[in-house]
Amino acid sequence: MVNEVYIIDDDESSIAVFRELFRDDKEYKFISVKTEEIDIALNNIPALIVINEDAIDRDVIDVCRKIRKDEDNTITPVIVVSSNCSREHRMKVLNESIEYFIRKPVDEGYLYYTVKNLTRLLTINRRMSPLTRTSRKCTNKF
Repeated sequence: MVNEVYIIDDDESSIAVFRELFRDDKEYKFISVKTEEIDIALNNIPALIVINEDAIDRDVIDVCRKIRKDEDNTITPVIVVSSNCSREHRMKVLNESIEYFIRKPVDEGYLYYTVKNLTRLLTINRRMSPLTRTSRKCTNKF
């Protein structure tokens, strides 16, 4: 299974970083998305969305709200990466139901494992039955 990860930035500065960081992980596909293309991108329901706040031309809070209001992406994990590290700003971003706020300069190892762990958790949650709390594996016991 390939995890599509959308990288939202208007100058495409982040995509090369992610592709290099995950060059040996074939289960990830990184797709650059400009903010004006976000409506189209959200139709595809990615495994994860990463927003490079420093490289978008819109308010990050508005972008986060747009993602969370999209019915198909209410549970899609979102990471915001930013150099605006004020506590007030971080709290505003996290208040929009964003899973992680990562400060710049980014520790690449921390970013790598955050992406891996979020997608792993989401994959596990999507396989679990909410009624029985068991895996939704197809078992043919006759």
